[in-house]
Amino acid sequence: MPQPKDDLKYYRFKFDDDDAEELTLAYDFNTIVDVEEICGCNLFSALLRITGEGGGITAAELRGLFFAALEAGPEAAFPGLSKKDSLKETGKLLRVDRLGIAMAALANAYNVSMGNEPKSLDELLNPSPSQPTPEPATAEVPPPASPTPNPEALPVEAAASG
Repeated sequence: MPQPKDDLKYYRFKFDDDDAEELTLAYDFNTIVDVEEICGCNLFSALLRITGEGGGITAAELRGLFFAALEAGPEAAFPGLSKKDSLKETGKLLRVDRLGIAMAALANAYNVSMGNEPKSLDELLNPSPSQPTPEPATAEVPPPASPTPNPEALPVEAAASG
């Protein structure tokens, strides 16, 4: 087995049981920076969005994050290819039917890098509802009160009679 780079923690997974190859993902800040330059995306921002802040990421960000996580692994993701060509090869791994698994694997790689145990891919793909969503309030809001006339703004005759 290849030696780990520095003190990185690795997450290994397969897209499905039929895959012979196990992929190894890790997070390394320098690798993320290097891949940002290749793909032209703010991968750090995308990483924050998928690991806590919420919000979606673009296809280019997903491909870039996945490539960065592969590149941080113990071996080159695509030996013999340039980084730009390797980025394109990463896109071939991310078929539409695998996007949920890819996102879950990235989340697990992040969890592992933070010293946490990985969750099962099934748990990440099919989370159990934690709390029921509260029903929206249905109380009727009274209409705004009509403004009280300002006697100074009334014509002189109306102000004198009021």
